[in-house]
Amino acid sequence: LLRMRIVHRCINILRAEYDVAALEKERDNNLRERSSDDISSSDVLSPRGRKAGSKKPTDPEPSIAANPDFTAVEASRRSVYEEFFDTAWKQRRAFRTGTDALLSCRHLLGLREEQDLPFLNFVVGKAINEHPDNLELLLFQLVVLRFIHCDAKQAQEQEKKLLDKKGLMIDRAFHLYAVIRRARSVEVSSVAGQAVNQMEFDSKMTVARKSHQNCLSLIKKFFHLVLKKEKSGTVAYGRPSPTQIDNMVACVHKYESAVVDANAEYSWLMEKFPKSATVILSYAH
Repeated sequence: LLRMRIVHRCINILRAEYDVAALEKERDNNLRERSSDDISSSDVLSPRGRKAGSKKPTDPEPSIAANPDFTAVEASRRSVYEEFFDTAWKQRRAFRTGTDALLSCRHLLGLREEQDLPFLNFVVGKAINEHPDNLELLLFQLVVLRFIHCDAKQAQEQEKKLLDKKGLMIDRAFHLYAVIRRARSVEVSSVAGQAVNQMEFDSKMTVARKSHQNCLSLIKKFFHLVLKKEKSGTVAYGRPSPTQIDNMVACVHKYESAVVDANAEYSWLMEKFPKSATVILSYAH
């Protein structure tokens, strides 16, 4: 109970700090937009300015709360000089111990609030800055990079740094091994899923093309039945025989069935692979 109170206190302190930083960021963006608007309006009034009604395009930076991108925090230790002369450092820290920092990060992640991911990134960065020697925090950051933000490049860099550390305790070494092994299995399953999708795509595309070709063959056959050739090779238009009429009707029925089959296959492909250029072009033809 006492530990949870400490965790909630740390989270509330950081939440207030995070909200203040977000408000300051938003205020700076508003001031930047106003200044750019003033500059554009002065340009419109000046004889050498732009035409009236034209505005200079601006790309305001997103606020902290609207930016869920996560950059791995480098664990840098404070120098002896800083630790000696900065006497108020311990009072300014949000987390008194690395355990409080780790529990706060885990508590936030355990809430499973997707809109709180930017705040979680902020808390993780704050925790590592205050306790850079805590390997559990570095492992937690690795898990966040691997399985939440899916940033393989940064995760691999963190893995190399952790593997280079000497004297890892057996439990932390196993934790690191489990994270790396799980990441590899996820990558392998993803590749296997892509292979299965490719096989499914190829088989369905083959069936769709066969039905498509069948439709074209039946159209060609129908018009061959309509046209009657004489022995000399010239085409003569005459009244078809009852046998020809039966063959034409059968050809039409087969064509309608083939069109239904082709539409069904292409509809499935368009639903499963909506961005495939091959499917779109084949269906359009």
